Amino acid sequence: MESGFPTEALHTHLEKGNTLTVLVKKDRSVRGTLSLIDKHMNLLLQDAVETRTQQPCMHRGKKRQSRGRSRAIWGMYLFEGSL
Repeated sequence: MESGFPTEALHTHLEKGNTLTVLVKKDRSVRGTLSLIDKHMNLLLQDAVETRTQQPCMHRGKKRQSRGRSRAIWGMYLFEGSL
């Protein structure tokens, strides 16, 4: 039986070792393997990779180049607070 609480629903659907993609902001996401989750929805990800993209903009007639950056985070990545 599922309740309406997001943490309980998250615990029932996710297991240790699942791969997650967490959207942090509009242009930033982190993908990693779930290691731990607690009642406050803090996630502990292993082998996390952060991806940032920069949207092109028009400024003074010059177009900024769109670039995607990926940065490997060795070890573990800890998120605190709500997602």
